[in-house]
Amino acid sequence: MRSKMVVLGVLLEALGIFGLILPSPLFGLFEVNAGVCLAHIASGSLAIVSAFRGVGAMRLCGKILGFGYLALAIIGFAAPDYDIFEYVAFQTPANTLHLVVAAVFLYVAFLAPPN
Repeated sequence: MRSKMVVLGVLLEALGIFGLILPSPLFGLFEVNAGVCLAHIASGSLAIVSAFRGVGAMRLCGKILGFGYLALAIIGFAAPDYDIFEYVAFQTPANTLHLVVAAVFLYVAFLAPPN
């Protein structure tokens, strides 16, 4: 359980850092801006910190971030032309990434054994 949170946190932080350094679209797939990159870095940091705060913290973090990323994925698939104050632009690769990230966070929150 801890390893999943740490790995996901590191991946989110790396995605955010690469987004700040490399030109958009990131890896030719993701339209990013500084706000989106900072949000990924922050959520990755939260995941890593929660991994070392115990099972309860990991489950709470998984619920908060999991439902947050799930909401982004649902909005993105349901209304692809919608943007949140020009902060988040929804495209299929980003929506898919948000859905996968949400699935991992929600797995940790509800199903992962506390080892």
